[in-house]
Amino acid sequence: MAIPFTEQQLRALDRIEEHRALVVTDVRSPLQNGGIAEFTLCARDATGLFSYLSGILGARGFNILGGEIRTTDQGFAVDSIRGTVAAAVLAEVGGFDRWIEALEEEMCRVLAPLHRNPPDPAAVRDAVVERVAAAVEPSGKPSPWSGDGSEPLLPISIEITDEGPATRITVDSQDTAFFLYSLSSALAMQDISIRQVEIDTHQDRIRDVFHVTTGTGKPVTDPADRRRLQLSILVTKQFSHFLYTAADPLGAFSRFEELVRQVAQEGADRRLQQLLADPEAQAELARLLGASDFLWEDFIRLQYESLLPLLRDAPSRPLLSTRSQDLERTLEEQLRTAATRDERRAVLNRFKDHESYLIDADHILQRNTDFFFLSHRLTRLAEVVVSAAFRIGRAEMEKRYGTPRTAAGLAADYAVFGLGKMGGSALGYASDIELIILYSDHGETDGGGESSRCISNREFFERLVVEATDLVEAKREGIFRIDLRLRPYGEDGPRAVHIESFIEYFGPAGKAHSAERLALIRLRPVAGDSELGRRVVAIRDQLVYESGSISTEEIRDLRRRQAEEKVTAGRYNAKFSPGALVDLEYNVQLLQVAQGRNNRDLRNPGIHSTLQGLSEEGAIDEAEAESMIRAYRFLRNLINGLRMLRGNAQDLFLPEFGTSEYLHLARRMGYRNRSDLTAAEQLRIDFEVETASVRGFVERHLGQDALPSDSGGNPADLVLSDTLSEELSTALLATAGFQNPARGVANLRRMAGEETRETFARLLVLAWDYLTRSSDPDMALNNWERFTEQVGDRDAFFRQLLGQPRRMEIMLRIFAGSQFLSETLIRDPVFLEWISDPRVVTEPQTQQQMEAELRRTMEKESDRTGRLNGIRRFRKREILRIGTRDICLAGRFGDTVRELSALARAVVQVALEQAVEELPPEEERQVGRFCILAFGKLGGDELNYSSDIDLLAIYEPREDLEGQERLCSRLFRQVVRDISDFTRDGRAYRVDLRLRPWGNAGRLVYALDTILRYYETEADLWELQAMIKLAPIAGDHDLGRDFLERARPGFTRRLKRAGRDRILQTVRTLRQRALEQYAPAGGSDVKNGSGGIRDIEFLLQALQMLHQHLYPELLTGNTMTGLMHLEEAGIMEPETVERLRDDYRFLRRVEHFLQVYEDRQLHAIPTEPRALAKLARIVMEDSPAEHADIHQGTAALLTRLEETLSRVRREYLRVTGSPGGVTPPEGGSD
Repeated sequence: MAIPFTEQQLRALDRIEEHRALVVTDVRSPLQNGGIAEFTLCARDATGLFSYLSGILGARGFNILGGEIRTTDQGFAVDSIRGTVAAAVLAEVGGFDRWIEALEEEMCRVLAPLHRNPPDPAAVRDAVVERVAAAVEPSGKPSPWSGDGSEPLLPISIEITDEGPATRITVDSQDTAFFLYSLSSALAMQDISIRQVEIDTHQDRIRDVFHVTTGTGKPVTDPADRRRLQLSILVTKQFSHFLYTAADPLGAFSRFEELVRQVAQEGADRRLQQLLADPEAQAELARLLGASDFLWEDFIRLQYESLLPLLRDAPSRPLLSTRSQDLERTLEEQLRTAATRDERRAVLNRFKDHESYLIDADHILQRNTDFFFLSHRLTRLAEVVVSAAFRIGRAEMEKRYGTPRTAAGLAADYAVFGLGKMGGSALGYASDIELIILYSDHGETDGGGESSRCISNREFFERLVVEATDLVEAKREGIFRIDLRLRPYGEDGPRAVHIESFIEYFGPAGKAHSAERLALIRLRPVAGDSELGRRVVAIRDQLVYESGSISTEEIRDLRRRQAEEKVTAGRYNAKFSPGALVDLEYNVQLLQVAQGRNNRDLRNPGIHSTLQGLSEEGAIDEAEAESMIRAYRFLRNLINGLRMLRGNAQDLFLPEFGTSEYLHLARRMGYRNRSDLTAAEQLRIDFEVETASVRGFVERHLGQDALPSDSGGNPADLVLSDTLSEELSTALLATAGFQNPARGVANLRRMAGEETRETFARLLVLAWDYLTRSSDPDMALNNWERFTEQVGDRDAFFRQLLGQPRRMEIMLRIFAGSQFLSETLIRDPVFLEWISDPRVVTEPQTQQQMEAELRRTMEKESDRTGRLNGIRRFRKREILRIGTRDICLAGRFGDTVRELSALARAVVQVALEQAVEELPPEEERQVGRFCILAFGKLGGDELNYSSDIDLLAIYEPREDLEGQERLCSRLFRQVVRDISDFTRDGRAYRVDLRLRPWGNAGRLVYALDTILRYYETEADLWELQAMIKLAPIAGDHDLGRDFLERARPGFTRRLKRAGRDRILQTVRTLRQRALEQYAPAGGSDVKNGSGGIRDIEFLLQALQMLHQHLYPELLTGNTMTGLMHLEEAGIMEPETVERLRDDYRFLRRVEHFLQVYEDRQLHAIPTEPRALAKLARIVMEDSPAEHADIHQGTAALLTRLEETLSRVRREYLRVTGSPGGVTPPEGGSD
């Protein structure tokens, strides 16, 4: 379709052609548009594009009120949008301009996979739905599944009609969050292409018109397809509000649409359609559908008709799975319906699969169930199934061969024992069912079966095991798989073991490995003859606890081999990595064997009860027992989550942090976003702390040799381990970029203390990323310790930071980036809460706001000393706030220098007010009109962190001129002293008065007529140049502006008389003098050196003096504004101006960070490698994050500096006509 493009849209489409995913154009801020934001999104079209865009917009707090979504014949989407942005969102990001910049950046990043080769739309869908899920997750509100947070489905009108080559869908409904995303996603998932959308919202009602086609570009005409679309639109609108409850939101959304597709088929039960639209059922469905592929493929997809009715009334609904005590009876009732062996096998496995799915569903849906619920239910199910399988198997065997008998003619018995998780009553999802089967006596069957053939008891029980295990079918790889490998001789030994062979193999002289003997700790009878079971347990106790046959060294050797064979470098295995499940289990069992020799109560298969027993015995303390129980529960929950997520029992490696799979795992384990801590971050913290706790536990009780030699470690080990080697601690800190690891360890240990050690370990895991990315980890950690020493309740402080990582990030970035700001924060710890409040730091403060706050501060002080210190503390606090915006929030250069200038002006203004208040009333009247003006960067509204302020004071003369001058001089002297004198809080500003007429030899203040005369007749050209930046900052601003206005004609005449050559010669002379005086020998001075900030300022001032008589607007003291005026006047090419502005911003940014480090006037690039690397990490936006690339970051900074300084110097020489330069443009002598 032909679309008239605006000029901005054409430029935007050109940028898209240059391989940019999306461009935002035609932007109108809500500040200039009655609170309504408007913009156009231009992008290459793709299936589902509008759903992606509307999802990102909604997640960023934008409510779409209207617009037109169009697709061109050239394959572009041009979407004009209008709506509102949540005020809280704008406050957090620092205003609408920042919001729109971040929006474009995020959309380009998210949509980029659409334009890969091949395209990857799944990655885009996943990224968008994750953002939607995070946005709809409630915070401090009732949960949707409680019934309080879900609303009934709102009425919605859907009209589908034909309209030429497309189908028109008109939707009329009450507006809700993410309505457009839900609706457009529903269409995209039903393979419907959106060609055009018209959005119209009035108050809380929406009327949206979609023009759509099928995937082949044809209208939707099939009645069944239209019914499917109607149902999808109806039910999907609300389903998106429950996505946050799903471990995998995209999986939940896709599977929900598949359910809709199935339910919408011809003749489908209307009751099911109503259930799909029920909010309670949707909330439960979201959690189930997002849990795992296998639960969907093998259960929900096939049994949704019976499952959906069970999902209503969640709070009062009983468990879906059968009660443990009823399992055996229920199975027997079902088995009685089967007549043959194959039928019984089918019944047994259907029962097993169905109950295991229901147990998993209960574990997912019931918020009060934990790992122990799952393990106990699954263990009991396994016991019932195994017992039934062996009963059925024995009946089959006896039917064929008769009853096995002893030599005395008695019936021979057998017993089935669980080992591992089965024996410990701790089965998880996809745990192997580890069994060993023992029989009591040799002999043979009595031949009473159908075959009339006698076979040996050995053969009978061997066949029984084969038959019974064949009856139990593993549904998927490793899920409900019976494992017999722990029997004597493993796979080479008989499946059924005679009790004498058992004793011989596991006895002190037997061939069993110590790990095999250790595994017998969990031996527990689960089926067969109970008396035989008791006898074997008693024998086990003698073999394991009383014989001394378990070698700790054999266990350690095995553990080392496991670490070598089963652990991949750089990846964490939840079972075999150092500090993971195997370390915990082996070492608890070794302690159990040692203590169980004399304490029979410790001879039990459960690790939970064993740890409690070890604590009661005094072998470990109570806190350790609780810590290891928590670690065990976490690791088992982690393994369950991995197996459920992957449908695989073998792959227990954690996904890479930051991936969607890692986030899905965290949600599957029950983590939810809270405060500023994501579910994924919580999982990572818990994993590192719990595995470090296990390593520390093992080291304390069994020594470091009990862990694999390459045990790795993480930051939590630095705090939790009492025996961590110096080599490992040094390696951990060196990897994080610490130059002094020994001091770093000492810092950490002192901060952690004893009572707060575990809390601090969790915090350190979170802080580690910030430290490793910081410009100076050593300084950050040292300052953090000093700050902690000032905190009263350390535990509360650590917990506060753990719950508010954004606050911690701000703190550590300050501690790494500026010693000056760090000292301010350490001296006044309460400032941390203040500067981490988005309302304080996201928006720049005006001079008026600062003045008002400083006046309130002054009102609290009762004497002059208090007021002087109050000014200095206020200045430090405000510098801290501004520095936080600059260092931590990537504050804009213009905002930073304006705020620094506003702060200095506010301080001078309030200091002047205070000085005037101290005058007697008659002297106050005698002062009359009085104004303080500023030269230099303060006058140009572009102050640095540590700039001097160059001041000039003038007054309007009255009759008693001499007396008035003395009084005004005394007043100005007082202001200067109040600002620049040292007190216990330092000084506010260094004040320089040398730019006043006649410099240090001149008067302190000047009458208006005197100073006008001076600039008209006596001032040197360099003084006229300095006057360009002169501006009133305190007192009577009208007087200051009057002075500048009246001085301008004389200023212009003087410059015209001087002529171009003399002006340029003056500029060159002054610049050369600065080079000779300030530029360091070697190194680079970004202010005074060749190509530095002064070159840009002087070339600008040269052009201002040459052309101001033709273009009066050129006379501005602000460098960035002055350069812009040169472009507007046609004096300098736009490309040159843009380049100079970028170079000026860059050089000023470097200067800022040099000065904010110690509040000193530093301009020289450091030559010491570490200091240079630190500067590179702070300044360079593209600086590598990893310390391995630190030299690359330094090289990048030096390269850019060299290019910038060379480019600026060339332009300065060109403008000023210096040797080697080019004659400047005409105009100065006209």
